[in-house]
Amino acid sequence: MRLEGRLALEASGRLTWRVDTPVQYVLVLKDNAAFQWDEETRKVQQLPFSGNPVFETVITQIQQWFSGQFAALEPDYDVQILSENPPRMAFIPRDGKMVAKAIRTVTVSICTDRRYVEQIVIEDISGDMTSILFHDTVLNEPIDPSAWEAAPREP
Repeated sequence: MRLEGRLALEASGRLTWRVDTPVQYVLVLKDNAAFQWDEETRKVQQLPFSGNPVFETVITQIQQWFSGQFAALEPDYDVQILSENPPRMAFIPRDGKMVAKAIRTVTVSICTDRRYVEQIVIEDISGDMTSILFHDTVLNEPIDPSAWEAAPREP
């Protein structure tokens, strides 16, 4: 299945992931909680991070992958350099870490000018793969405040 959408993130840790097609879905991470909206329920649900360490770990790692905070992932992963130019790395969960129960490897490709993440490929334990390709990337521009609302918007 191919999903298309937009991603916005700030150094403060706020992140919005909007899927526009083939379904509409919004995930907003802010204020130590996740807010999600989908076209099936047409409701915003709030999911607090506190009291749910698995969910908190998943959300924190999503933020780290997307923002390129790879050093923060070191306690849970061994890293293999696959290519230096352009940079490409494989992150393999360490034995005994919670993430090793779900993920086999995460491969991250950095754009040639080394300014941002270009692609993330996640292979889970079952062999399924998720590929996230970033294009039309804009850096260090103001983000419209409405981006942090978990409601549908026009693409």
